[in-house]
This record gives sequence, C-alpha cells and structure tokens, in this order.
Amino acid sequence: MEQLRQMFTIGHSTHPADRFVALLRAHRIELVCDVRRYPGSRRHPQFNAGALMATLGGAGIGYAGLGLELGGRRGPRGDSPSGSLRAASFRAYAAHMQTPEFAHGLGRLEGLALERRTAIVCAEGDWRRCHRRLISDALASRGWRVAHIGPHGRLEEHQAAIQTGSALR
Repeated sequence: MEQLRQMFTIGHSTHPADRFVALLRAHRIELVCDVRRYPGSRRHPQFNAGALMATLGGAGIGYAGLGLELGGRRGPRGDSPSGSLRAASFRAYAAHMQTPEFAHGLGRLEGLALERRTAIVCAEGDWRRCHRRLISDALASRGWRVAHIGPHGRLEEHQAAIQTGSALR
C-alpha cells in the first residue's frame, strides 16, 4: 500500500504564540518547516526564528529552516517562464522554482515530511497571497495532498492553480 503523502501549510499571521501552537496541535503537526527567506518579525517577535524554535520545542514540535532554498522575496528575472502570473512577486518566485536551489529545498522538504507530519510556515495568513501557494502547486504536481490550516483552524484542500492553468493574482 502506498504511503499517503500529506503536507500542511500555515501562516503565522498575527497570532499569539500559544494560539499558533494550538492550531498546529489541532492538526497533529510534528514538524514546522519555515519557508520565510528572512525568518524574523519586529512586530511579532514571537515568530523570530529563535523564539519560534524555542516555543515549538517546548510544545514537542520540531523546527526546520528552509528559507534559503524555499523562501520568498525573490528578485525579478527576465527569464521567468510564468508570464501568466499577474503578481511580480509570484513571477519572480516561479522563476526561482526552476533553479537547482529550489529543487534541493523541495527534496529536503519532501524527505522531512515523509518522516513526520509536517506544515510549512510563512508569515502571510492567507495562503493565496503567499509563495506557499506556489510551493503547494509544486508538491501537488509531485503527488502530494496539501491542506492549508486557516486562522480559525479549518482545513482547506489545495487546488493547484498552475496545473489547471488559471492565473495567480
């Protein structure tokens, strides 16, 4: 029988640390993979990498930083194959997705998620406005089932926009 390849995503948004942990626990998350390129926040210091790692560790949840390979905030490239993406930030990230660096990071993420129930985390609360959307598309194209944990704990199954040809805004 084939192993279910399940991945979750969540945005830390403005949650207090205890609420964020409660959302993770509600979905039995064992490992958080941080896909923020710059894992810090002046406004929400509870989500600086060190503080987040300590909070998660205290709750029995692991932490892995994948921001170098999978982080957003990429500069524009003239060779982006994704001209249909309306947002410049998504076009820049789509170009990054064609790099060996991204492939390596995605492979690391998949390997970790095969061992532990995993959620990728970024700052943006709405996955539709975050590069988690594109990472989720990549995972879905590789046979992963992706679910987004909403701010109130509700799961939303990912529908891969790139596979269906719809434009990302």
